[in-house]
Amino acid sequence: HFAGYVDKPHGVSTPVNGSFDINLIERQPYGVVGIIAPWNGALAVAASCVAPALAAGNAVVFKPSELAPLAALRFGELCIEAGLP
Repeated sequence: HFAGYVDKPHGVSTPVNGSFDINLIERQPYGVVGIIAPWNGALAVAASCVAPALAAGNAVVFKPSELAPLAALRFGELCIEAGLP
């Protein structure tokens, strides 16, 4: 679902019924996105939330639970290995 947004950074323009105006939807990154993961699904949350945020052009601050810090550490290692900045 999110993979389709990577190559579509432009917005969408649609006509307004009954007038000569148009609606313009402009997609812009938020900037910095904070993601907080629970102890029982840190890797699943990291994979499903970090990737779309990065694909949209945002910077990500990922905060795992203190009960499961190694999952986030491994995810970071995999991201570096894949070539993410």
